[in-house]
Amino acid sequence: MKKLSFLCLCLLLLLCAQAAHADTLTIDLDAADYDEVVSAIGTLKALRLQMLREKYADSQTITAADGISFRGIPWGAARSEAEKIVGLANSVRRSHILNTKSQAYTNGMGIDDQYSDWTAAGYAVTYCDLYYVYPVLDGMLIRDDALARFYMGQYDIRSLGDINAALADISGKLVKLYGGYSIANNGDFIWTDDLGNTLILHTWSSSFSLTYYAAEAEDWLAEANRAIQLENAEQEELTRIQNENNTDGL
Repeated sequence: MKKLSFLCLCLLLLLCAQAAHADTLTIDLDAADYDEVVSAIGTLKALRLQMLREKYADSQTITAADGISFRGIPWGAARSEAEKIVGLANSVRRSHILNTKSQAYTNGMGIDDQYSDWTAAGYAVTYCDLYYVYPVLDGMLIRDDALARFYMGQYDIRSLGDINAALADISGKLVKLYGGYSIANNGDFIWTDDLGNTLILHTWSSSFSLTYYAAEAEDWLAEANRAIQLENAEQEELTRIQNENNTDGL
């Protein structure tokens, strides 16, 4: 009963999200059973998420890219705005997105848009990935593809005949654009602008990659990951309550 009371308290807290909605949700907190309470919570959560989606969309403003940027897309721009600049992707992946260290998140918190047939600085691009992470507002992940934030872009350019000549060429061009660079322990060339946006030139074998990412990239990724962890913890608690007397298979 205490756990059911906890769910009722959650319902009361969520009722505030209903104030601006035309429909009315009525539930008898004294007589409602577990399934009715859970259904009501689900309804209000969906309403709250829709309201947050609209609030987030209304709060977004488009600013010109400054400093280090990827094909002129402002960092944090909504995917729908980025597509106006670079067009629609050739393929879309939601199975994983990468952080700035090339580690993968596989919990569905963003989008990897892949493009083909591009060139960069005169080189044919083998692979091009644009990465977006879903935004978080009031602790909730907003899974709206159009609103996903652009945080990183990457070119892979492969099968070059003279990688040393290509390295000298591309690094010289980047110095003209972004000034001096630092060299990491692994030999990567790294440019960072005054805002903290970063560009990394990495070479291997007969190939090189260019990775551009926003200063806030890791913060946005961590925020989205925390929101998903909270979602999972809440769902696990609801499942435990629902199965508190279930001993099947033990």
